Amino acid sequence: MLIVDGLQKWQKFSNSVVKKLEEAQTNLNLQLEAFKNIYVFQEKQEQKCLIWNLKSCTFLLVQVDIVKTKNKEVRYLKDGEIMRIDQIKNASAKPEVLTNLEQIKYLQWQGNYGLNNHKIGQWKILWDCKILDGVGGEYREGEKQGQWKEPIKNYWSLSQVYEIGQYDKDKNKGSWKLIENDNKIGGGQYNCFGQKEGKWIDIYENFFNYAKVTCVGNYDKNGMKIGKWDILQNSGGGQNDQEGNQKKIGKWVELDEKFRYYKQVINCGEYNLNGMKIGLWDIMYCKDKQKLYRQIGGGCYGSGDNSKKIGKWVEFSFWKQPTYNGEYNFQGMKIGRWDIMYFIQGKKEYKLIGEDNMIQKDQRKIGK
Repeated sequence: MLIVDGLQKWQKFSNSVVKKLEEAQTNLNLQLEAFKNIYVFQEKQEQKCLIWNLKSCTFLLVQVDIVKTKNKEVRYLKDGEIMRIDQIKNASAKPEVLTNLEQIKYLQWQGNYGLNNHKIGQWKILWDCKILDGVGGEYREGEKQGQWKEPIKNYWSLSQVYEIGQYDKDKNKGSWKLIENDNKIGGGQYNCFGQKEGKWIDIYENFFNYAKVTCVGNYDKNGMKIGKWDILQNSGGGQNDQEGNQKKIGKWVELDEKFRYYKQVINCGEYNLNGMKIGLWDIMYCKDKQKLYRQIGGGCYGSGDNSKKIGKWVEFSFWKQPTYNGEYNFQGMKIGRWDIMYFIQGKKEYKLIGEDNMIQKDQRKIGK
């Protein structure tokens, strides 16, 4: 009798365990299906975004993964964590994808959708959950129309610049101006095809509070830069080809990507007729409020269309003003020993403070 009771209890216990396992399996299958709907993607891209580092006063590169999922979402992930999710309302239109880290965090659009999920009526723009005063405009059946004020493509907290002008069926039309702090800093005319034409004052690609640089020149009827373009901040610039290919040709003075008001770095050299850097290029440096530039580095580019650094080079690093002295092979790869030199202001000379040794195959550092 005791054996029978024990078997019955065991049977009851085992049945309950099996039932719980079946429920767990069902729940797991449901979660896997939900995971697939959310995370199985149609398209994925890795985007390098710049972020300003206050401590070093320079930009750092951060990788963001942009994922378009099967359930019509655009997801932005950094180090595996979701930063932002945008819903794709209109599958027939190409979704707008953000590549600016601050915009991914803070930029939002607010408005209504009509038939076929087209944007309609007035749309406003929010930054860090606050409506930007007077920024936005009207959509008609998914197309921008009439007067608009909108942030520039690379808008962020240290580059609060807006574009103001008219749209006609989603195309820029007529006179447009660039505004910062209610002051006009640039602009020009769009033609009937929505392309820049004639004389324009553009802001530099990396325009922000520490490098407010503009450039002036002409566009042809196809919206391509032609002829001479001047960099207004530093009397720099050079010549573009006249065929509308936007190729730099001849001698150029251009801003280094590390250019700042307080540490002004420019590159001086020559482009061939194919728009490739050739020959000797000098790296020039000037501190804030000083007028004269002094050479701090440079080197040679290959001839023809081999626009790669070759031979001995002295390169500039923004932070603490060190230079890196070493050699490139004919494939444009760093080889051998590279010395790190630091400029001593009082003695007006460079002192060796370190070195790197490079493996030619993949430019990895070896040794100390």
